[in-house]
Amino acid sequence: MVTYEWRLYIPDSNSLKLKVTYQCHDTKVADHFGRDKALELMKCDYYWPNIEDWVRNYVRTCNACQRNKTIRHKKYSKLVPLPIPYQPWEQISMDFITELPNAKEYNQCWVVVDRFTKMAHFIPLKNRKAKELAGIFVHEIW
Repeated sequence: MVTYEWRLYIPDSNSLKLKVTYQCHDTKVADHFGRDKALELMKCDYYWPNIEDWVRNYVRTCNACQRNKTIRHKKYSKLVPLPIPYQPWEQISMDFITELPNAKEYNQCWVVVDRFTKMAHFIPLKNRKAKELAGIFVHEIW
């Protein structure tokens, strides 16, 4: 039995680490109280290098903890529809399709759609910056 500062030293064995972490996090006594509580319980009796990282990853991937995690954002409100446009090209939507196979040096597609007529422009792109996109917009759409 090897000890480190009065704690039991766990060798580099995933199965042993999983058993210890299971006992300090998943059992009815530990009851999934979270990363800090599990780490506190483990540090009292056990040691291995990078124990904090191990426990952080274990708790982050714990299925029960993820399902029962406290919601930390405001409640969702009712959906509000977009206003209806009254003439063509008054409102547009745009999206980028990226990571396409190269075709004549182009690997992206910029899709610009008029919300009134549903007319769409498909503009092939290379990797561009915002200033260049503004120029392309003026040339192709405006």
